[in-house]
Amino acid sequence: KLQTIRKTLQKTMTEHVGILRTTAGLKIAEKEVQKLLKTLTQPASKAAHPKTLNVPLKETENMLLSALEIIHAAQKRKKSLGCHYRRHH
Repeated sequence: KLQTIRKTLQKTMTEHVGILRTTAGLKIAEKEVQKLLKTLTQPASKAAHPKTLNVPLKETENMLLSALEIIHAAQKRKKSLGCHYRRHH
């Protein structure tokens, strides 16, 4: 399950938050990452993991939270910067 979440995150970030970004793509990415985070933190998911520290689970959660921060920063920046190009539609 964690591998599926990580692969989906990687695909989402590559497709929508890569070098070429659009407002619509960033919104799609934000919704997808929020959905993945909700899936990861659902009570059923937590029940499957003991209360002891689960490093892969925490790493995946941190990846999702970091992705959301990157998306939110990209949404705030309306102009192109460096190698990241913001396409306006």
